Formats: sequence, C-alpha cells, structure tokens
Amino acid sequence: MLDALARWLVDPSGLTPHGFCLSWEPGLIWLHALSDGAIGIAYLTIPLALTILVHRRKDLLFKPMYLLFAAFIVLCGVDHWFELLTLWVPAYGLEGLVKAATACVSVLTTIMLWIHLPRLMLLPSPTQFREVNAALSEREQRALELVRRNNDLEQFAYIVSHDLKAPVRAIGQLAEWIGEDIQGTANPGALENLQLMRQRMVRMEMLITSLLNYARVGHAKAEAEPVHLGDLVEEIVSSIAPPPGFLVRFQTEVATIVTQRPPLDHVLRNLISNAVKHHDRSEGLVLASMRMVDGVAEFCVEDDGPGIDLAFHKQIFMIFQTLQSRDDRETSGVGLSIVQKIVERAGGRVWVESAPPRRGTIFRFTWPEAVIGPEAAGSFPRS
Repeated sequence: MLDALARWLVDPSGLTPHGFCLSWEPGLIWLHALSDGAIGIAYLTIPLALTILVHRRKDLLFKPMYLLFAAFIVLCGVDHWFELLTLWVPAYGLEGLVKAATACVSVLTTIMLWIHLPRLMLLPSPTQFREVNAALSEREQRALELVRRNNDLEQFAYIVSHDLKAPVRAIGQLAEWIGEDIQGTANPGALENLQLMRQRMVRMEMLITSLLNYARVGHAKAEAEPVHLGDLVEEIVSSIAPPPGFLVRFQTEVATIVTQRPPLDHVLRNLISNAVKHHDRSEGLVLASMRMVDGVAEFCVEDDGPGIDLAFHKQIFMIFQTLQSRDDRETSGVGLSIVQKIVERAGGRVWVESAPPRRGTIFRFTWPEAVIGPEAAGSFPRS
C-alpha cells in the first residue's frame, strides 16, 4: 500500500507537465518560471529574517506565532518552486503534498493569530512608545530638578542657620549684659522686658535649628542595623530626664528590629518628650509600646495628660502650629511636623487619638522599614 502511495505521489506516468497547458509558449513559460522562482526566493528570505529576529530579541512576545509564520511562508515558497518544477516535470503528487502541508500550517497560524489578536491589539504603537519615552524623559528631568532644588534648600537652610544664629546669640548676650549693668537702677518693667527679649532670642535660635532639621529630613541616609527597642527607649528617657513624678514605661511584642536607628530615635524622642513637656500635672504616666499589625511595626506613645481636642488633630502636624501660647510654654511648633515628615519618608503614617474631656493622648505611627530581628520576647516592659 505504501508503494502504491509512493508511486501515486512521484510517478508522473500519464501526466503532462504544466508547460503543455501553456502550449510551450516561450514567453509564458519564462514569465511563470521567473515569477515563481523570484517569489520562492523571497519567501525563503522572509522567514530567515523572522528567525534572526526571534533569536536575537529574547524579550520578544508571541515567539511561537512568529515561528509558525516563518514555517507557513517557507512552505508557500516551496509551493512556488514546485509550480516552477511542474512547468517541465509533472510532479503533481509531491506538489499536492506540499500544498497539504502548507494548508495545515496556515490553519494553525490563523488559529494562533486569532487567539493572540486581542493581546496584539493592546501592544503600544510606535507613537505611544515615543510619547511614553518623552514623558519618562520629562519626569527624569523633573526629578533631577527636584534633587537640585532640594540641595539648594538644604544649603540655604545651612547658610541661614549659620549666619543667623551668631547675631541672635549676640543680641541675647547683649540683653543679658545690659540687664546686669542696670540691675540696681532700672525699674522692674525694664528688667522684665530684657528678660522677655532674652526669651525671644532663645526661641529664635530654637526656630532656626528646627527649620534646619526640618529641611534636612530624608537627606542623610543611615545604614539599617539591629535596634534593641528597650535599650533605645531607655536611652531616650535617660536623656530627657523627666521630673521625678513621671513614670515612662515601654512594652513590645518584639525585642529587636532591624532599621535605621537615627530617624526612629528622633520620632520616639519627640513624642515621649512632648508627652512629658505638655502634661498639665507634676506627676504622670507615659506608656510607649510596639506591636506588629499585619506584618508592619506600629508604635504607640500614650500619656494621661489633658488630651487634644479633635478640632486640632490635623493642626498639630502643621509647621509652626502650637496649641499654647509660646509665652506660656516655649516650643518651636516644628517638632510634630518633623515627626510626620520622617514617618512618611519611611513609608508609614502618624496619627493622634484623643477625645477630651476624657484624659489622655495617644500618638500612633507605623514603621514599614522595620524588619523583625533575631530576638523576640512576647512582652518586654521597661520603666
């Protein structure tokens, strides 16, 4: 049976070549021969180019479809070469076999094309690519400009701090000397005004320092390191030195985290210091804590002070905003703004919970940069 099939495919007996149908007209013969030969060569160079493209572009999408297109075009070229052959040799069986193979590959190519057509239609056009590249270039330029402006701002803040602190200190010193000189002869009002002047100079110096710290937030990057939270809070409390009637406690679910120590130290130091400084009694309790919420470290600083009215919950994070007169309590009004800026630079957020007349204020902030350290103690109280 296979022999019969082979003879049917390759045995040209009884068949006439295609040139016979053209009456062996030389013009027609050469027209078909040259055309089929040229088409066949062209059909072979196209898949060659596609193959090189697929091989060199490792990121190219739809590679199987490219290869099917290449196979389809090769078979179309072979078809034309068989048409060239059958002008003189009636090998119609082999030509039909090649056409059948071409038909199968073309059907597969068509199916794959229709399957991928929705995704192909989503591919960006060259115009869209140019627009995206232009947008990225513009964004890059803006980022570079922002970096330049931030550097200029930091330099400006340093210059202001350096050039203004000296005269401010000098004015404060002069006021102190004048007060000493007129101590025995001036009336109480004049001495009180000189004291008020010295206080204003101290406040001015504090504002200058706070502005410099605010401008520098995020510019100095520290290396992440293991931070033992209990030791950190103990150092903060020791440096703050709260009045004897105040008790500061700390408890945590995790003893050690890996993070940048300076910014976390600054945030906790500011919140614990504020809890002591803004308390309305000579005795108080400040409770600092840390827990893990959905894999993110959440810190809390809670006090039993007078509380903060809901109307001021947003205002307190605004720069230079204070709830008390600076004559009643010396403060720069920048501390919580720096806290918010540091926390947001770390990818977290900070908020306040308080509802007078119920006493107490709770400041919470998340710290996504924290990585759990090797030690874990379910509860780690410090007082």
